[in-house]
Amino acid sequence: MRLPVRISRLSIWARRIARLVLPVLVISILMHRAGMLSSELFNIIAPVTLLAGIVSLLLGLLAWSRLWVTGDRGWGAASFAVVVGLVCAVPAVSAAVMGLTMPMARDVSTDFDDPPGIVGTLLYQDAPSATPDEIASAFPDAVTRHYPMGPLALEDHVRAIALNWGWQVIAEVEPGETGGATRLNMIDMTLWGWRDEVVIRLAAEPGGTALDMRSVSYAAGHDLGRNGQRIEAFLKALDERLAEAEPAEPPVPDGETELESGAEPLAEEADN
Repeated sequence: MRLPVRISRLSIWARRIARLVLPVLVISILMHRAGMLSSELFNIIAPVTLLAGIVSLLLGLLAWSRLWVTGDRGWGAASFAVVVGLVCAVPAVSAAVMGLTMPMARDVSTDFDDPPGIVGTLLYQDAPSATPDEIASAFPDAVTRHYPMGPLALEDHVRAIALNWGWQVIAEVEPGETGGATRLNMIDMTLWGWRDEVVIRLAAEPGGTALDMRSVSYAAGHDLGRNGQRIEAFLKALDERLAEAEPAEPPVPDGETELESGAEPLAEEADN
């Protein structure tokens, strides 16, 4: 007589939860990216869905251990739950680590005394945030850059990188409107659909151009370090792009005259 083979209940429940988690997570991300789901609501749905995915992961692992001992059926269901659970656990754990190690910096600028202006509407007003000193300590490379070229030439490189990164320009300010500064306001949408405003200001100065940058999260909640990291990554990409381009003639340092810089050749002519 052939004994009936049972199906593990743990694997069944693990698969049921995973089957619910996967479409909810994918659809909510797509709706958030399309603007059909507000960030406030998405900030509730996403954590709950990821937590449910972790539950399916734990149930799937428990089902594996039971199946190994009992020999019941359900390996496929448990494996499906484990895979879906891992997909949810990786971003959840990453977000938890970034939230614990990074300051809550929803507004990061290379110039906190006179930050470039934004055009979007922030969904938080008096929410707690890190101090400029804390932000500067976490993102030491997010500082004003000085380049030995004119604003127009530098703007071409800035636009090229922004276009390559998929940023959308939503506002532009010409130099005449700001007393010599060009300003580009852009939107950067993350994989999960959060929209942040990125502002780049190019101001002419003696010998070149000063570049300041600002990254602001529209929605409330922890930015998980993406604003400061975005500025540092962009400035690094810009420095690398300019280094690969044909080097410009360096400006004469302040206080040094053309006579001083050419003193040695003049002395040789006098000897002749």
